[in-house]
Amino acid sequence: MKNIKLRFVIFAIVLICLIFYPAKSSDKFESYFDRAEYHIFAKHDFISNFSTSTRCGNSYIISCNICDAKKLKDNITEFLGESVRIKDYTNSQLKNLKTNFEKKKVFEETIDNMQIIYCYDRALTNFVFVDGKKVNIQIAISTNEINIGYPLILNGY
Repeated sequence: MKNIKLRFVIFAIVLICLIFYPAKSSDKFESYFDRAEYHIFAKHDFISNFSTSTRCGNSYIISCNICDAKKLKDNITEFLGESVRIKDYTNSQLKNLKTNFEKKKVFEETIDNMQIIYCYDRALTNFVFVDGKKVNIQIAISTNEINIGYPLILNGY
């Protein structure tokens, strides 16, 4: 289970690096990370100085900056899902995201002017069925933010 957690954290950080590292300037790189939020959906609460927690039914949504994602995951033993929210993206960043997931895309739909892409990656072991198809990555794209969830986006979009 820890291996899967570590894989997703690495996957999310690499994805953000691929999408949001448009120039060699480290200032630009850092500013993209500042706009990315990480959310984990856990069975148990976790309190720290770098995260916030909200009770959601029988579980908790624990949020932090993407830079603190690994610290958070190292302290959570059981989780139900996780997601990354990226605000104020550019067209080139969106194009990079779509290019990176094109081969993994299962299907997509548009709901209320929001593009939702469902993907399946064999490297990630957890999955759900959506419309009878295996899915373990969901991407929701609106005009001002991108949400990426594993196996689905659980915190809304």
